[in-house]
Amino acid sequence: MKTKNNFIKSVFTVIFSNIFILLSGVLVGFVLPKIMGVDEYGYYKLFMLYATYIVLLYFGLADGMLVKYGGQDDTQIDKFKIQYITKFFIKMEIVVSVVMFICCACFLQGEYRQIFLLLSIFTLLSNIVTYYRYLAQAMLKFDLISRVNMLQSLLTCLIVIICFSIVKLKLLSPLPAVVYLILFLVVFLILLIVLHSSLKKTLSINKKLLRETVTNKSIVELFKLGIPVAISYQIGTFILNIDNQLISMFFDNRLFGIYSFAYSLISIISTVIVPISTVIFPFLNRQSENTVMGQYSFNTAILFIFIYASLTVYYPVRLFIEWYLPNYDESLIIFRLLLPGVGVSSCISILVFNYYKVIKKSNVYLVQGIVTLIGSLVLNLIGYYLTKSAIVIAVISLIVLFCWYVFTNTYFIQKYKIDWRKNTFYLGGMILVFELTTQISNIWISLIIYLVIYTILTLCVYHVELKRILKVFLKR
Repeated sequence: MKTKNNFIKSVFTVIFSNIFILLSGVLVGFVLPKIMGVDEYGYYKLFMLYATYIVLLYFGLADGMLVKYGGQDDTQIDKFKIQYITKFFIKMEIVVSVVMFICCACFLQGEYRQIFLLLSIFTLLSNIVTYYRYLAQAMLKFDLISRVNMLQSLLTCLIVIICFSIVKLKLLSPLPAVVYLILFLVVFLILLIVLHSSLKKTLSINKKLLRETVTNKSIVELFKLGIPVAISYQIGTFILNIDNQLISMFFDNRLFGIYSFAYSLISIISTVIVPISTVIFPFLNRQSENTVMGQYSFNTAILFIFIYASLTVYYPVRLFIEWYLPNYDESLIIFRLLLPGVGVSSCISILVFNYYKVIKKSNVYLVQGIVTLIGSLVLNLIGYYLTKSAIVIAVISLIVLFCWYVFTNTYFIQKYKIDWRKNTFYLGGMILVFELTTQISNIWISLIIYLVIYTILTLCVYHVELKRILKVFLKR
C-alpha cells in the first residue's frame, strides 16, 4: 500500500511540475513563430530536430545506469560506483562535444554551421543534464525532478519574454534563431549546475576508497545494459520524426517550418502525458514480472481513455491559430492528421518501452523498432516520390504509428496472453472518429459529435475498466 501511495504521489508530483512545462511550451510554441517568422523558425526547428538525436552520443551509458540502479534510494544505491560512473560520463561527453565542434567548424558553412556549432555545445550540456535526471529518477527523487522541471519552465519563459522584448523594441526583427538558441544553452547550463549541486551528497565520497573498490567493469556492464535501450529509444525517435526529417530534406525551409509547427503543437499536448514514464519505470522495476504484465491491458485502457478525451484541445488550438498565427494556418491540416497518433506515441513511450525494460527484453523491442523504422522509411519515400505531398507523408506516418503499436504488442500477446482486442479496436476506432469528425467545417458541431461518439465508444468498450476505477475512488 505504501508503494502504491508513493507511486500515486510521484505521478501527481511530476504531472504538477509538467503543467509548468506546458505553460512554457505554449509560450514557446506560439510566441517564437510570431517573432521569428517562418524562415528563422524553420532553422530553430532544424536545431530541435537534430537535438532529439544527440542522446545517441552518450552511447547508452545513462540508460544502463537507470536500468541497473532504478528503484534504489539513497540508502541502497552504490555511491562509490555512481561517482566513478559520473566522472567517466562527463569526461566522455567533453571529448564527444569537442570532436563534434571541430568537425562542424571545418566542414559546414552558413546558417547550418552556426546551428550545428551550437548543437555541439548543447550535446555536452543536455547529455549531462539527462544523466543527472536519470540518476535522480533511479533514486526516486521525483521532488528534485519536479523542481528542475519548474525551474526550466520559468527560465524558458524568461528567455522568450527577453526575445519578445527585443523584437518589440525593434532591436532585431525578425528574431534570428541563433539569438534564442544561445539563451537556450544558458538555461541548460543553469540546470546542470542546479542538478549537480542537488546530487552532490550522492556524488561526494572518499576518493581513495573509490579507487580501491571500483573498476572499469562497472562501466562495461552499464554499456551492455544501456546500448540496446538507447538504440531502441533512438529508433523510436526516428520513427516518430521520420516524416519531419524527410520534409526537412526534400522540401523548402518554409514548408519545413509549417510542418514543424504542427509537431510543436502536438509536443505541447504531449508535455503533461509522456513524462509520467519518468515515474513508471522505477516503480515497475520493483515488482515481479507476472504482476507487471497482469496490469498491462488495464493500464493501456486507462491511458487511451485519458488521451482521447484530451484531444478535444484540438478545437481551441485551431481557433487560436486562425486568429493569432494566420501565417501558419496551413499547419492545421497536418496537426489534425497527426494528432490522433499521440495515443500511440504516448502508449509506447509510457508503457510499452518501460514494460520491455522491466522484463529485460529490450533486444526484442529493438528488433521491432528496426523493422518498423525500415517499413516507415520505405512507405514514406514511396509516398513522397509518387505524390510530392506533405499531407500524404503525414497520413502514412499515422498509419505507421498504428502498425507500430500492434507490432510491439505481439510479444506480450504470445508470451503473456494479454487481452489485446479491446485496446486495439478502441485505438483504431478513436483515430477514425477523430479524423472524420474534425473534417466537419462547423467547429461546434464537430466538437459535439466527437464527444458523443467518444462517450458511447468508451462506455461500450471499457465499461468493466470504468467500473473498476469507480470502485477504487468509492473505497477512498
